[in-house]
Amino acid sequence: MPRHLFIPHVSVDEAYRDQYIVTKRLPDGEAVSSASQPYIMAVMLDQLDVQPGHQVLEIGAGTGYNAALLAHLVGAEGRVSTIDIDADIAAAARAHLDAAGVANVHVVCADGWAGDPDGGPYDRIILTVCADDIAPAWRAQLGLGGRLVLPLSLAAVQVSVAFERRGDWLESVAVRPCIFMRLRGTAASPRRRVAVGPEPAPAVWPRGRHTVDGAAVHALVRAPGHDLPTGLVLPASDLYGGLVAWLGLHAPTSAWFIAEGAAAKTGLVPALFDGSDEAASTFGFFEPAGWRSSSAPPPRPERPTVPSPWASVPTVI
Repeated sequence: MPRHLFIPHVSVDEAYRDQYIVTKRLPDGEAVSSASQPYIMAVMLDQLDVQPGHQVLEIGAGTGYNAALLAHLVGAEGRVSTIDIDADIAAAARAHLDAAGVANVHVVCADGWAGDPDGGPYDRIILTVCADDIAPAWRAQLGLGGRLVLPLSLAAVQVSVAFERRGDWLESVAVRPCIFMRLRGTAASPRRRVAVGPEPAPAVWPRGRHTVDGAAVHALVRAPGHDLPTGLVLPASDLYGGLVAWLGLHAPTSAWFIAEGAAAKTGLVPALFDGSDEAASTFGFFEPAGWRSSSAPPPRPERPTVPSPWASVPTVI
C-alpha cells in the first residue's frame, strides 16, 4: 500500500521512514493526529490477526493508511469501518483512501467511545489512540471469539494489549509497549498540564494528587545542573517498557516532561525520547527541593552511524 499517498504534505523519502509524522496539532502545540510509526503499526496488526472476510472497526482514522492496510487484509469479502472525532481528519482520510483506490472502507465522523453499532458485530476492533479503559460499546460490538487491540494507559506508560472475547469476558493474549496520542471526546482523561515557563511552554504531566510548581521547575531547568553518567546500556524499548514503567508504579512524584511543537525549540526538556524540533520528552521526579530526569547523550564519535542507547541522568537542584 503506497504510504506516501496518505501523507502528501511530506516527501516520499520521509513518508517511508520508520517514524511517526504529526498531521494535526492544537493551537497549544499538542499533537492530536499522526501517521503512526510503521513498526508499531506492524506490531498491532500482528496482534489483531485479521483474516480475509473479517468485519473490522478502527477507532482513530488518522490519515486512513492503517484502514487501507486493514482493507487489504480483509479482502473483497471483508469490510472496514474507521471512526474519527474530527470532521477534517475524517474527510482527509476519505480523500486519501480514494486517491489510493481503496473502496471497502467506511469512514465515520463520531466519538469513538461509542463505537459503530450500525456495523457490528465485528470480528476485530482496533484503536490507534490510547484509552484509559475499555468502553462497554467496544465489548458489546465485538463478536464471540473476536479480538480487540488497543493502547491502554498505565501509571506512566502505554501498552498495546490484544484481548480475545471468551463468552462474556475478555482475555489478554498479547502485550507490547507503545506510545500513542490519547482518546478525545466523551472518555478523554482529565489530565493535568503544568506549563513550565511562558507559552509556548513545555509541560509536566503529574499524576494522582501530586502537585508541581511550574514556575519553580522553570527556574530549575534554566539553572546549571549536574550530569551523572550511569553507564547503563539498554534498548529504548526496555527503558520505556521496563524502567519507566516500574518508576511510574512505585514513585508518586515521577512524571513526564514533554515539549511539543514550538515548545520543543525552547531546549528546556532534556531528550530521553524523541529529541527533535518537533518534540522532546523525558521522565523524571519533580519535588519541592529539585528535579531529576534522564537524557540520552549524543552518539559516540567512534560509532557515528549507530544510535547510542546508553543514558546519563542529569540532576538539577
